Amino acid sequence: MAFAFDYIGSSRMIYNMKQNNFNALGGINLKLDDIKSVIEFGQLGKGKIVLHSSSKDDTTDRLSKVFNASILDDSIPPTSVQSFLEARPSLTTVVITNHGKNFKIDTTTVSWTTGKILVLIEMIVTGESAPQSANLPIPLEDFVAEMLYCYIQSAKCIQFHAASTSGAKLINQILLLYVGVHRAPNAVTTLTGQILALLTGEKLSDMNETTCHKNRLTWMGGYNFTEICINSTVNYSTAVSPAFIINSKAGDNARR
Repeated sequence: MAFAFDYIGSSRMIYNMKQNNFNALGGINLKLDDIKSVIEFGQLGKGKIVLHSSSKDDTTDRLSKVFNASILDDSIPPTSVQSFLEARPSLTTVVITNHGKNFKIDTTTVSWTTGKILVLIEMIVTGESAPQSANLPIPLEDFVAEMLYCYIQSAKCIQFHAASTSGAKLINQILLLYVGVHRAPNAVTTLTGQILALLTGEKLSDMNETTCHKNRLTWMGGYNFTEICINSTVNYSTAVSPAFIINSKAGDNARR
């Protein structure tokens, strides 16, 4: 799992898991024990890459080799992965930064090359640094370029079409990226989840649209309009602190 949440996002995700309420698109109830490791992006400016790790295992070793990075054991900074460690201290967590034990404010630009970023994306999506995932219909570099086009040029693009329901109408403009206020499902949030499901989910070629929906799975247009049923652990959570829910329940109990 890789993410860049704030504390509200990570604490709400963990709260939902503890309440057995983290239901993925495929109807799977994801639990904390199902997560092998968590990777978070911290400050990434100029300088040598440092991996702040809660424990050393094959995940940190692979990252260290790929990026020629040093590993600082038991050095997790005050980031949102702390929420995961509080809930499950044995979980492998890694925060990727360009600073050591002492944090320094750095206003310079990110020094990561496109190649480094692509390799990390490949590791996150496929679990391997090579060869390229069979889930990708085109070379990884082209795929990332197409993804960027979807977000910063037009939502009427190949990747969003593939990840949408069959026959979905996408607007030929940039989607609103502001998702800070919870009112209604945000189009770009939904499409991002669908893209992740398409990349990481299990493709069930033996199911038609009717069977797919009956099994609470996700039916997508697919690449080249082939249409496909996807079983995925992707989930959407409301970005509201669990403190509001807990306080609300406490208030209800007090009034009884």
